[in-house]
Amino acid sequence: MKRLTYLLLCLMLGIGLATAQTTKITGTVISAEDSEPIIGASVMVKGTTTGTVTDYDGAFTLNVPSSAKTLVVSYVGMEMKELPIQPHMKIVLNSSSQALDEVMVVAYGTTTKKSFTGSASAVKADDIKQIQSATITNALDGRAAGVQIVSKTGQPGENPTVRIRGIGSINAGKDPLYIVDGATYDGPISTLNSADIESMTVLKDAAANSLYGARGANGVILITTKRGNKTKLGINLDMKWGVNSRSVPEYDMITDRSVYYEQSWKAQYNKLIATGMSPSDVVSTLGSDDPANSLQAILGGYNNYNVPWSELIGADGKINPNARLLYTDDWSDALFRNSLRQEYNFSLGGSDDKQTYFISLGYLGDESYAKGSGFDRYSGRVRYERNLTKWLKAGANLAYAHTIQNYPTTSGGSYVNYFQWTRNIAPIYPVYLHDPKTGAIIKDKNGKDIYDYGDQGQYGYSRPYAGASNPAGVLDYDVNRITLDNVSASAFLEAEVYDGLSIRGNFDVNTTYKNGAYLTNPLYGDAAANGGYVEQENQKWFSYTGSVFLNYRKTFDKLSVEGMGGIESYKKEWNYLYGQKRNLATISAPDFSNAVVYAELSSYLKKYSVTGILFRANLSYDDKYYLSASFRRDGSSRFHPDNRWGNFGSVGVSWRLGQEGFLQDASSWLNDLKIKASIGTQGNDNLYYANGTDINYIPYMDQYEVANNNGNVSVKQYYVGNKDISWEKNLNFNIGFETTMWDRFHFNLEYFYKKTTDMLFYKPVAVSIGISTLLVNLGKMSNKGIEIETDVDIIKTRDWRWNVGLNFTHVKNTILELPAENRKEGILGQGYTKMVEGGSIYDLYLPEYAGLDENGKAMWNVYNEDGTLKGTSIVNSDAYTNTSRRKVGCAIPDLTGGLSTSLSWKDIDLSALFSYQIGGDVYDAIYASTMQMRESGRGMHKDLLNAWTPTNTNTSVPVMLMGYKDANGISDLYLTNASFFNIRNITLGYSLPKKWLRTLTIDKLRVYFAGDNLALFSHRKGLDPRQYDYGTSEFNYSPIRTISFGINVTL
Repeated sequence: MKRLTYLLLCLMLGIGLATAQTTKITGTVISAEDSEPIIGASVMVKGTTTGTVTDYDGAFTLNVPSSAKTLVVSYVGMEMKELPIQPHMKIVLNSSSQALDEVMVVAYGTTTKKSFTGSASAVKADDIKQIQSATITNALDGRAAGVQIVSKTGQPGENPTVRIRGIGSINAGKDPLYIVDGATYDGPISTLNSADIESMTVLKDAAANSLYGARGANGVILITTKRGNKTKLGINLDMKWGVNSRSVPEYDMITDRSVYYEQSWKAQYNKLIATGMSPSDVVSTLGSDDPANSLQAILGGYNNYNVPWSELIGADGKINPNARLLYTDDWSDALFRNSLRQEYNFSLGGSDDKQTYFISLGYLGDESYAKGSGFDRYSGRVRYERNLTKWLKAGANLAYAHTIQNYPTTSGGSYVNYFQWTRNIAPIYPVYLHDPKTGAIIKDKNGKDIYDYGDQGQYGYSRPYAGASNPAGVLDYDVNRITLDNVSASAFLEAEVYDGLSIRGNFDVNTTYKNGAYLTNPLYGDAAANGGYVEQENQKWFSYTGSVFLNYRKTFDKLSVEGMGGIESYKKEWNYLYGQKRNLATISAPDFSNAVVYAELSSYLKKYSVTGILFRANLSYDDKYYLSASFRRDGSSRFHPDNRWGNFGSVGVSWRLGQEGFLQDASSWLNDLKIKASIGTQGNDNLYYANGTDINYIPYMDQYEVANNNGNVSVKQYYVGNKDISWEKNLNFNIGFETTMWDRFHFNLEYFYKKTTDMLFYKPVAVSIGISTLLVNLGKMSNKGIEIETDVDIIKTRDWRWNVGLNFTHVKNTILELPAENRKEGILGQGYTKMVEGGSIYDLYLPEYAGLDENGKAMWNVYNEDGTLKGTSIVNSDAYTNTSRRKVGCAIPDLTGGLSTSLSWKDIDLSALFSYQIGGDVYDAIYASTMQMRESGRGMHKDLLNAWTPTNTNTSVPVMLMGYKDANGISDLYLTNASFFNIRNITLGYSLPKKWLRTLTIDKLRVYFAGDNLALFSHRKGLDPRQYDYGTSEFNYSPIRTISFGINVTL
């Protein structure tokens, strides 16, 4: 009994001693941003392995040794805290501002955001894949400050025009350089699959892109493709199905046939009254079969109603109320439709401690709303990297794309251009040939509907506008197909040769083969007289880049040093072959074997190369002070050997004030504060011919063409070379201010100034010497402006997230110097622009509209040679002279930018992107073409209903007068504000709860709806200022609206 009692006492004493050695503590861990609990935070006793993690409510319970004094609490993305241990604890963690340590892609490498001294805008994968476009550069629209996207055509697969911080040149190239995974990319951007893209970074200043030397003058777009995840194998499948339709409505045209007949009657009535005829005689003549002056004659015999011409319109100018339409053909229905868009993307990727891998396959079928137009792309990519040893690494990246593009004529003034036709053809002219008595469609011997080409005289039809044309009929017979194959391959080998010192070799190849196959039918239109055309156009681009770089990176206490030096060689070849044969055997395939008469055959080979030696050094001290410097020496084959080499460089500095001691008191809310500045030079050798479309590969040499002169060889010089030309140069200065506060608000302000000198300029010369221009280094131009980017996390809680981003850019372009002989009069540019010293490259010069005279006729101001007002004229050509054309506006907008927002609640996400433009002007030539009666049978805008009459004098619309050629004369009357606001994209998604997916071994399943180009608001219905960079509207292919449903599955 005593022994048992002794044992129990010892046991109780041991328990008490053990209890005395540990203490139970409890607590919660929350975020300083939103006071929400942090799930999975690590709670450890300092210096021991004793610890736990927080639960769903951020709570923890832990038995700690009685000797423990300090608790260490940490969580990914939050600042670690060390706190004295207490029985009950409430721990608040601050964000660690990971964005500052975010790795960003820069020229020939990567850096951290905090150490970057240059100017760049990045767009991430999630933002890129939201935009439903065959061309990934459209994802920059509204998201990247300083970047303007001009989509001149809605044709799927066409590349938009990209301008970075203004217009960089007059005659040389204005487009940015594209770099994909470190290699120059020469293929069409539409061959890149957006699902393969990890990010796009736009480099905008000298510190960012000076290392690209000859090709970086207009900015650089770095495209980074995806790599394998740094975890297990991941599989992703994304599927979309959508509907394409026209996003911008048609101009407000007169589509009511009765109104059109009435307006045509009024215009002809006014014309005949002006000749002195009595009203009763005019009415009688209009209803007669007079071959010159009757309504029947001026409209080509097209009567859509079941009453004769004499009864169609009464003496009051109104349609007969008893008249009934015989047919209601609609050109929009014949040429446009709602169409299918479908996209499928599959990828798998993964990594371990030795390798990363990524494989993808994709298909895009993008039928356009314009019939006969569409784009198909089949793509694949394999990317693999491996650590061969501890010091040796290798990798390869292979991509292939095959595209098929059906490309009907949808631009320019051709009658087969849908967008020209539907605006300029009167609604009374049918798609199909109709019986004039019954209205029934007339069929051919095979029972097929016959199209109305406006020249079927046997039925009394002779269309006064666009006779022998019908774009709907062309759809059935003509072929316009472009197929393209692109292969892009790159490989690298990198060796760590010493502590911090490595050497890397790269080799990249890009080849594109393009075939254009065209058939123009022999039945109707321009080719009918020659039995139809067959055309084949084959082009092949082949380029490669080889480079070797030595890199050094080392940290010495507070000083970090990074250096790079290397050599790079780039070469490109372009093979072109074109042939045409006429007189088709059948209307079938566009093959040469289908035609018998040789008409044309031409080919050529062009080459280009550039070699560069480059160096870069980056220094940082104490994570506060940063210095970067770069230098590149380039030699270009486009210049004579005596002037081939150019030197370019940059210097950039930045200072993180937020890390200074005098701002430590603000560290609780000020995450970062940085000022930066850079200056540097770039070169431009990307010269075009004076026509602005074809690249001049050997501009320093005389160039000739060979022609057939009655069977003999004829040699003609078409270009005079200049061996003295050399690099066009850009001096680029940038200064910026950047801050992040409360881990919620980011603000970036930058001022830039870019001066172009020694421009590659086609100087006008006297035509008596056999040429009209001579290429010289002459002229100066500047672009300066301000960029602002803001990003705010308005709500950040466990269930709710709301972010808003806004950016805008102001650019002012100024021509600083022109040839001396052109300084007074200036030089005419594209459209209605004129270049004058002190003005911009896109200043608009037009006659000034002076209102209406007492008879309702238009007037224009006419000026003397000295610039004083001479008077007014009712003849437009009097005002359309260099003297009387006055500066009335500028096509360059005052502001461009975008607004983005994303909102999520639990598993539901909603995002929206808007783009906008404020200011700028556009001469609306489309609107002007619809505001006239110079030709009968043409479409009319509804604004003509407000034309001048003796009782309606308070108007700017001239009198309706058939054949009045000056009614819509070129003037500032049709100058329109180019501001717009575009709903670029809205996406609504729902991710199924993970607990539902566990049994299916699915990591994530998201369904979503997405809409692109949902609405455009501009100053005139039908006007789309996004398509016109130089300020003149044209009959271009309107953009596509796409509304889709998608499913994304991740395994």
